[in-house]
Amino acid sequence: MGLQTYEYGLKPQDGFEVITHFEFTSQHLDILNRLFTPLIGVESIGLYHFMSQFIDESQQLGLTHYIFMNELKINLLDFREQMDNLEAIGLIKTFVRHEKKYSHFVYELIQPPTAYQFFNDPMLSVFLFRLIKNVIKHLNLISKKMRKI
Repeated sequence: MGLQTYEYGLKPQDGFEVITHFEFTSQHLDILNRLFTPLIGVESIGLYHFMSQFIDESQQLGLTHYIFMNELKINLLDFREQMDNLEAIGLIKTFVRHEKKYSHFVYELIQPPTAYQFFNDPMLSVFLFRLIKNVIKHLNLISKKMRKI
């Protein structure tokens, strides 16, 4: 039996807001696109980008999770999976307040590390290195097979 969205405490009508404690720059976009996309995938990074448009505006707009479903064409289980990726890699923190009928989520976008910080972080740098090593190994195998043809 598959998971249901209520198992995550998340319903389409639940409200959310997006906060951050840094100014989003093009350098942050470069780090996200070039270093984090290979690690957690384009869908997760795309969700981070999408959420960044709601910084400072989300509280006044009264946003609900329907916006993710409608704009990104994903269900709430896929949304939660992408959020889990972002939280696991340290790019988002989620806070929630539950009430009787609805819940309200606060998504805090965490500032991406600089390239220097990224490559000096043992977890991030090793994760990326292993990924690149596997890609190179795969390309070498393909190259060998192509030479035999």
